[in-house]
Amino acid sequence: APQRSPYLEGYEPETAAVTEGFVKTGDFVLLPDSPLRGPLGIHGQEGKLIGRAGLTDPLVRAPFYAAGWAADEITSDSDSWKWRDRAFWFASPFYVAIGVAFFFLAILELTASRRWALALAGLFAVASLAWPYSKIGMEGVLMTALIMTLFGVLRAARSDRLWPWVLAGFGAGAALASKP
Repeated sequence: APQRSPYLEGYEPETAAVTEGFVKTGDFVLLPDSPLRGPLGIHGQEGKLIGRAGLTDPLVRAPFYAAGWAADEITSDSDSWKWRDRAFWFASPFYVAIGVAFFFLAILELTASRRWALALAGLFAVASLAWPYSKIGMEGVLMTALIMTLFGVLRAARSDRLWPWVLAGFGAGAALASKP
């Protein structure tokens, strides 16, 4: 069996295991043969072990897992987890970068100054990318969803269009779904 990733800590192994179960089966379950599973999860119906990860994080990480899984199947034996592990490295920077873009737009909406928005977004980018890798509990998916909600609300206050309300609702729903 493949070794557990040395790079995943705290809640990340369970989130990765739930992502693996989702990509392989379409259900948010922990697979019995997963190297990530460990003593995690809740026993559900029919003996399935259900992960405690929220809905949003495994959905965001699924394309990265799928790409890593495909690379593992092509480049090495099927028990290897090397490329899946590396693919997970790119998930946090990807969705945090989306959060930084929405942060820039929110600051631009508040100040109408590109200079301030760029400066604050740059500081936010450094901080938000440093926190997940320092393993102090920063939740990138939740943060991005909240910032998306903030921008949607700020934009909706100044617009008669529907899309800011949809964005605010989507962000709020993603934030709520990020925690079980």
